Amino acid sequence: GAAWGRGRAEGLHSEMGNFLLPASIDVANRSRAVIVHNRYSADRLRDLGVRTPIHVVPHPYEPDEEAKTRRDEIRERHGLTVKHRVIGLFGFLTSAKRSEVVLEAFAKARGDMPNLRLLVVGEPAPNIDIISFGAEGVTFTGYVPDEDFPAYFAAVDRLVNLRYPTAGETSGTLIRAFEAGKPVAVSDYAQFAELPDDCVAKIPFGDREVEALADFILRNMKDPSSPQRRWLKENAQMEKTVEGYLAALQDSGLRTQDSGLRSTLPIFPQLEFVSRDATSITIRNAGDATLRAREYGEPGYHLIANGQWLDLPGDVKPGDTAKIELPTDLRAKSLELFHAMQGIPAVDPKAWVRVAIH
Repeated sequence: GAAWGRGRAEGLHSEMGNFLLPASIDVANRSRAVIVHNRYSADRLRDLGVRTPIHVVPHPYEPDEEAKTRRDEIRERHGLTVKHRVIGLFGFLTSAKRSEVVLEAFAKARGDMPNLRLLVVGEPAPNIDIISFGAEGVTFTGYVPDEDFPAYFAAVDRLVNLRYPTAGETSGTLIRAFEAGKPVAVSDYAQFAELPDDCVAKIPFGDREVEALADFILRNMKDPSSPQRRWLKENAQMEKTVEGYLAALQDSGLRTQDSGLRSTLPIFPQLEFVSRDATSITIRNAGDATLRAREYGEPGYHLIANGQWLDLPGDVKPGDTAKIELPTDLRAKSLELFHAMQGIPAVDPKAWVRVAIH
């Protein structure tokens, strides 16, 4: 994490750090309660070992009736006529929104429907190459002021809201799409898979992703506005959000804070060196969180001894010890042990213990 942060400070940007190093797990475990906006996020946190009470509270929105009356104004502003079918891609544009898939599917569909237009509404992330959006039929607005943003949903005919990877967030742009009553395509994945099939078109990953999205762009579709309004009433009312927040606050106020909670979070595990014999070393987890040796989708923790990886034999709970076998060529040498996360570069690493030969 520290190495990744130093890279960012030097101008190296990659959004994958947000997904590889999720601070939310440690923060949640040190909280009295957690609020999330969808069932997937709650289940994901529990799968990652969070035992703090989790409240699933609706994501709110404020209706904007005036936005629907500005369709013609926005279309005229960008040279779009009644003959154009306009596909919208909305929000802060990150690599997780799979713009390369959207552009490929749009180009494929436009070969069959020349009057297609793609309207990209929002500011790009620093690592997004906007040159790729210079293709024929694509309009890139850049940043749009908050007062104009809802009106753009009325201006388009369909929306694309793909997402991978995800941090479990509920999409505000998706809720705006529902308010506008427009067909919207989402990735058949994570929190988006929870949505009813009559509200969204679910695009599968894999070899057919581009083909499925192009088909969504081209085919005639049923009007989804009625089921979308019903979903908003059941899942996005401000009153229900307020009720959920109050319930979470009341629940957390009734419980006393765990005496083991800390205000700071360690970058690496707190380990203690216990002993060394002819073929192995033994360490102890002196922290208050389980040290997970391997976890699918997350960077695994390793020890480095004199430049070589040492794998933990399994998860190590707080207070437990772990015996780690040494490679043959290290058994007769003094050791320097370093922390490391798989796939994360270490910048100026410092040994946390030095072990002499006995």
